[in-house]
Amino acid sequence: MQGSAAIYAVFAVLMMGMLWVPTQLLIPYAVAIWLLRVFAAMAFFPIAGALSEALPPPEHRAAAMATYQYAFTTAQVAAPAIVALFAVTSWLPWAILAAASLAATVVVGWLGRAMPPTVDRPAALVATR
Repeated sequence: MQGSAAIYAVFAVLMMGMLWVPTQLLIPYAVAIWLLRVFAAMAFFPIAGALSEALPPPEHRAAAMATYQYAFTTAQVAAPAIVALFAVTSWLPWAILAAASLAATVVVGWLGRAMPPTVDRPAALVATR
């Protein structure tokens, strides 16, 4: 997950770089960047979803899943404000996205150290249910 967050940061920086790409290269550049984003999403979302379901004790699982889903809602509520920053300058929203992704990289690393050792051993995790 930490690697996925770092890939999202690279994606944001590369999107900001589109401002300086020659017109004839914009389409291939954009396709390559979006393929990078797809790769990051394919690496992040299955792991995040599985961890949000597997880590909490059964009696708190519903609340944990709701919290996981509300994290995406918070991002969707904040998105229009970030997009509105394009009116200020065209690079600022991408810089904010890159900074948020780098912060997520640090936080995911910190959270990873707090996880129980059974997370890395799926057989042990299944046996504890």
